Amino acid sequence: MMPSSSTTDGGRATGKGIVMPAMLER
Repeated sequence: MMPSSSTTDGGRATGKGIVMPAMLER
């Protein structure tokens, strides 16, 4: 949905599961 940067920021703030895999991957 959102770019990697936006996903990490937004996901982290919202606490979505999308940020979890993104952080682990990074």
